[in-house]
Amino acid sequence: MADNVTADPGTGGAVLAADDISSVFYPRAKLSLGADGTAVDAGAGAGAVGTDTQRVTLGSDDPAVASLAIIDDWDESDRAKVNPIAGQAGVAAGAGAVGATVQRTTLASDDPAVALLTTIDSDTNTIQGDTTSIDGKITACNTGAVVLAAGTAEIGKLAAGVAEIGKLAAGTAAIGKLAANSGVDIGDVDVTSLPASIAGPAAIAVDSYTQVAINLTTAANQVLVSSAPNKQIWVYGYQFSCGSAAGTGVSFQDEDDAALSGIMLFAQYGGASVTPSGNFAMPIWKLGTDKDLEIDITGGDVDGWITYAILSV
Repeated sequence: MADNVTADPGTGGAVLAADDISSVFYPRAKLSLGADGTAVDAGAGAGAVGTDTQRVTLGSDDPAVASLAIIDDWDESDRAKVNPIAGQAGVAAGAGAVGATVQRTTLASDDPAVALLTTIDSDTNTIQGDTTSIDGKITACNTGAVVLAAGTAEIGKLAAGVAEIGKLAAGTAAIGKLAANSGVDIGDVDVTSLPASIAGPAAIAVDSYTQVAINLTTAANQVLVSSAPNKQIWVYGYQFSCGSAAGTGVSFQDEDDAALSGIMLFAQYGGASVTPSGNFAMPIWKLGTDKDLEIDITGGDVDGWITYAILSV
């Protein structure tokens, strides 16, 4: 039943719409929208924004506007700009172990980066094994446990320098064979020994090594080389020729007439020659200590030379 109210019941005035609530009449009103001086009936129900559509405008500083602005960012061009808050429930702060509350990105198993990481892992394992092996060999080298196998390969050319390459432990194993090469600089080398100039049982000291000329005529006990106390004369070679005499006799001896050679007879212009051996331990004659070297000549002239050494004994 209508709860309308007549404005002036006695004269039949206008009927006003109302709602009777507990015997109290609440007037019903119809919205009219528009600018000042105009009135447009409001449209019923939802509709496009316009002068006859009922709407509520929020203030620009209304919290709902800020929230709606964030929601507005969730579109196809900008997606959702989300900044997780560390203190918020369910999100772990900072870095941490893999877990439900730790933020992380998981790569797909068929992602190219996963394949590359697998290869890198294999390579690093190989490198680790190689370096472990090298470390072991270096340690063994430092302790002198490494022996280089004999071979024929050329190890290389070491540049001249003063740096110490390393110390090899004392041993008898062959280090290897260096290939034949020319013009290779192996650095500074100290020669601690040379081939012996005295190869034999003699342990003597050579004071001097020289020659003396023979330019003599017939006579006995002619001194060629004089000795001295604690000295010996060693003869290594000689050469001589005789003069125009039909026959010449030549013999060598010491000052006591101890023969070094027999009497050698030569025809006119004959002679003899003995070449030095080059080994101080192998003279052709060794005179006694402090004994002069002499020559006896009969029948003619003799010219030539003798090679000898003076030695301390």
